Amino acid sequence: MMEEKNDSQMNGERKDVCLKGGAGSPIKRSGRKAAMRRLIMGTLAVLGILCFTLGLTACGEIFDFFAHTHDYQVEEVVPPTCANVGYTRYTCSCGDSYIDNYKQPLEHTKSGNGVNVPVTCTTDGGVKYFCEVCGNEFFDPQTIVFAPGHQLETIPGVPATCTSSGLSDKIQCRVCGQVVQEQTYINELGHIDQNGDDICERCSVLMSSDYVEISSASDLMGIASNLRGKYILAQDISLSGVNWNSLGTESEPFTGILNGNGHSIRDISRSEGGALFRYNAGKIINVKLDGVSLSLNNNSGEVAGFAVYNRGSISGCTISGLRVSYTVNQSKETEYPSYDGGSVGGSACFGGFAARNEGTIENCTIEGGYNVVCAVSSYFKLNPAFFFLDAGYKFTVNVTFIFGGFAGTNRGNIVGCTATSVGTISLTASATSANSHGTAYTNSTCHVGTVAGENTSSVKTCSVQRPVVSRSCGENCTLNVQENES
Repeated sequence: MMEEKNDSQMNGERKDVCLKGGAGSPIKRSGRKAAMRRLIMGTLAVLGILCFTLGLTACGEIFDFFAHTHDYQVEEVVPPTCANVGYTRYTCSCGDSYIDNYKQPLEHTKSGNGVNVPVTCTTDGGVKYFCEVCGNEFFDPQTIVFAPGHQLETIPGVPATCTSSGLSDKIQCRVCGQVVQEQTYINELGHIDQNGDDICERCSVLMSSDYVEISSASDLMGIASNLRGKYILAQDISLSGVNWNSLGTESEPFTGILNGNGHSIRDISRSEGGALFRYNAGKIINVKLDGVSLSLNNNSGEVAGFAVYNRGSISGCTISGLRVSYTVNQSKETEYPSYDGGSVGGSACFGGFAARNEGTIENCTIEGGYNVVCAVSSYFKLNPAFFFLDAGYKFTVNVTFIFGGFAGTNRGNIVGCTATSVGTISLTASATSANSHGTAYTNSTCHVGTVAGENTSSVKTCSVQRPVVSRSCGENCTLNVQENES
């Protein structure tokens, strides 16, 4: 076992006490020989106990530790050469040794003229010589240039498409040209149609030849002749000034596919109920409605952008510029002998995408918020036979109003829908009595919400904000507002 020692050991000058030693050992003995003998005997006794406890193998090591001090002497001096370090080996009489006094290798001795070796990306360069002493090659330290490594560049490959193969990128050194990553062949990707609209989600290519292209309002109205067909918008279409008849009936709903292909249907105005489709049991996909105006005036009914009744699916669709207006303005004038004004009622259900949803509205968007106005008023005039008659007669208007940004009422599924801005809803109720002989009343019940006005089913992962709702309620009026925050 090799050990490093101090300077006195390396020079061979270390002289310690050896309990095995004989003549010449520099052990100083005291005059109290008896005490020394007792000390030695006690030490040997302890050693014997340790040997017995730890075993015979450990015994020799313990004895050496207590009873032997190394006396190292120079055994070998190895001079340095061009290729190897020099050193001195010290050895004790017990056989233990160590190496110390290392010397750095000598400089090579140049033989003849050097050879200029150019540096590369991976190997050093400089002037190289042969050594006369060791015969090895070496660089002159003053001329050596260390290898800088590769300077990599990427040569773009050819992207694979749905119908053609491609190549991956190639990576190589722009200096030496060594290729680090070879180009590899990439198989064609194939079309993807996860939502069932027959349009590849990667390249937007129509994957089916069964579709009929829609390029005009008349083409769009022609869907009524085949409610089971497949249709795709070929361009944006305006319905301004078109007397639109909602598509589909309860007995014969739309069961086909209408794919907007990213195009818009603009300027939809519904003032007497209805929607683009009255009954939808098919698929409406990727259609944009831009500029949607929905209104009812003194009438009851259901009005929507895409479908009055949705029992199919509306997915990936968008509405922008949504405006809703519901106005009820009822008046009554009575005279002898029919003094009582009685009551009238009305109800309206509005939805941006569906008035009544029993199907699925998925991944749809309301852009730019929406504006909703519901104004209800009543007027009563009683003409008595005698001017002093005041019998407490009355006239009452009762109204129910439902609005939901995606569905008026939801009994189906609304999933992953988004409203990008805050909507505004204005609700007013007023009542006017012409004289003291009769009184006008107004009772309004309103269910409103960005997702749905009324919800009895599933709404998941939608991102919307509560609308800003303003209320104005006059004398002899009630305005009951229920906000659905789902």
